[in-house]
Amino acid sequence: EHGNSLVPFLFDEIGSFTNGRACAKKDGRSGIIDETGNGLFIFRKNNYSLGRYGERIENCKFGICNTNNHVITPAIYDKIEEFRNGKAKAYRDKKYVDGGKWSPKYSYKVGYIDEKGDVVIPFVFDEIGNFIDGRAEAKKGNKIIFIDEQGNDIGISSLKINSIQKGKITNIVDYGLFIVLECDVTALLHISELKKHNKICANFDVGDDIDVKILN
Repeated sequence: EHGNSLVPFLFDEIGSFTNGRACAKKDGRSGIIDETGNGLFIFRKNNYSLGRYGERIENCKFGICNTNNHVITPAIYDKIEEFRNGKAKAYRDKKYVDGGKWSPKYSYKVGYIDEKGDVVIPFVFDEIGNFIDGRAEAKKGNKIIFIDEQGNDIGISSLKINSIQKGKITNIVDYGLFIVLECDVTALLHISELKKHNKICANFDVGDDIDVKILN
């Protein structure tokens, strides 16, 4: 409010600050900065090779640097997404799958790195979804599992279809009951399933213990 510069005029674009951080662009690079202008930026390094038909193939690699262009993580990744909550999804071990010369398709191994460039989720997954309440769906080979923010299988995949599980009702809504199972997984018991047993949501209270069958 006194006209003093808090963030130096080094950036091409700065988004709105949330919890003291904002997305920014500098020299064509995307990154995230704090309220003093210090931050991290994703940079790319272009490498070229010749394809089987003699065509020139661009192989981009990505790394992380700070605002002063000091390299934190060298350009070793095939892709790095934006940092969120101190972590970024990254891709490596790119392999050609199919699609031919004009529409090639590739597979990757996916993991997460932190702002120091350290690996916080190992690169053993074929895909990782968005984290919600500290959990994300992940694909590993032909198996779909759920992992925590360290990449550990949190056991949802061990819930067998038609098995009976104990849980506690944590929320009641018009369309059913939200239940936390003993394995710390939240599930929905839909109103349509209650009606099959001549029950409605009003028959239950938050905090009630309940046995449920896993349907899907």
